[in-house]
Amino acid sequence: MPKFVADSAETTGLKWAAPASSFAGAEITHSANTQTISNNTWTKVVFDTEIYDVGGYAASGSTITIPSGKGGYYLVIGWAYFDQNATGTRQAKIYKNGSPTYLNRGFAPNATVYPQVGIQNVVAAAATNTLEFYVFQSSGGNLTLYVDPDDAGFSVAYLGA
Repeated sequence: MPKFVADSAETTGLKWAAPASSFAGAEITHSANTQTISNNTWTKVVFDTEIYDVGGYAASGSTITIPSGKGGYYLVIGWAYFDQNATGTRQAKIYKNGSPTYLNRGFAPNATVYPQVGIQNVVAAAATNTLEFYVFQSSGGNLTLYVDPDDAGFSVAYLGA
């Protein structure tokens, strides 16, 4: 709810207060175009480029670390595209502190489209916790994952304590 504040420069003595910025979060992506994902192996998606970091999330490499004083709930989103292939399934997971925590439902892809794999979930995380985005495919061979800034990313947005 907006607040009124006294201001001696205003003729009415009141004006709207500027809203406090409460957004905190980070997003990372990759400067290269692709990453090879091996068959039947959970693989961490490689990111090397920070899109934004509001609040000191130390987004280094493929890991986002929760900063001191920002423990709470986060909307965590990861997404990327696989190459066309109709065999097997595709899946995504969020890893917290090196362990799989949240899993999306796997799906069978279509041979004529580039299937997007992604996950979003609200995650409880404490300061110094790490978050990472992993993918899986079971096509019977290696598949290309598109990880460039237009096709992939990993982000966290602080929702509150």
